Amino acid sequence: MGVDFLDLLFKLEWRLRFKLRIEDFGVAEGMGEEILRSRKRLTLTAGDIFEAVVWRLERMTSEATKRDIPYPDEWKRSREQIWEVVQFEIAKVAKVQPQNVTPESRIVEDLGFT
Repeated sequence: MGVDFLDLLFKLEWRLRFKLRIEDFGVAEGMGEEILRSRKRLTLTAGDIFEAVVWRLERMTSEATKRDIPYPDEWKRSREQIWEVVQFEIAKVAKVQPQNVTPESRIVEDLGFT
């Protein structure tokens, strides 16, 4: 996995207060040089990252609710608020303005992630 992608994961984890797994993004099947060249890695979009974050967040919230475990306020955000966090953190890593990050933006080809 590239340094920029890992940096993004750490930033999102810190902002949203939960652990993301590389597998959540559907890019774990290589984990070496081949992942940087794989078609899936090149076509991963900001929208894919957003959907993976929402999926993980919904799953963790559901588990916490079932077990009657309190969870952080960061987990109670709307989809729009979560998109804003994901968009901002992607923009920060890519060194672009947040409005230049759309759900269709390809992480490597459009935003230059390594």
